Amino acid sequence: MLVVHHLEQSRSQRVLWLLEELDLKYTVKRYSRLASFQGPPELYKIHPLGKSPVIEDDGLVLAESGAIFQYLIKKHNKLGSESPEFLYWLHFAEGSLTMQLIAHNYVKMTKHPQMTAFMDKRVNEMLEFVDAHLQKHTFFVENRFTAADVMMSLPIEMAIARKFKVGPATMRWMRHMVQRPQYKKALAEGGDYFFSRVKL
Repeated sequence: MLVVHHLEQSRSQRVLWLLEELDLKYTVKRYSRLASFQGPPELYKIHPLGKSPVIEDDGLVLAESGAIFQYLIKKHNKLGSESPEFLYWLHFAEGSLTMQLIAHNYVKMTKHPQMTAFMDKRVNEMLEFVDAHLQKHTFFVENRFTAADVMMSLPIEMAIARKFKVGPATMRWMRHMVQRPQYKKALAEGGDYFFSRVKL
């Protein structure tokens, strides 16, 4: 059976949601964060970098959210698309928006006004770009629910939690996502998830 090594309060929550949407059987091995907010040493026994999410499937050990998503989508032939737009949004989530949000957080800690202003501008540009897309589309790709919607959930949740200006179309989309039964079931499987408590 497929095993998900799930670190609480992490990207691996999306993997649980994807598995629920794919209607697959799986086992969750939960790991609690240390007081430093780092993952525990036990994760290094699963992957040399101590990363999460990590899945084990038929002898395969695979890390990285994007890789896990593409592997599961291809294997089960569901929730994907041949459209280049699908690949774009699947990887924009981590490669652009999430990374920009994380970088913004570190720059803000430096209290460097010019750099902080620059990072504010970059994040807001990306959020406006996302909202402009969702003003014209119910979902991110082909006006149907795909794994790209699951992948995009985390950076949007992060942006909302950190009080960025998230546009109305994006907020409508996010409210729709959190009402999906599979999203709710994944929360029950994964345990405490800070972003699920953020008011939408």
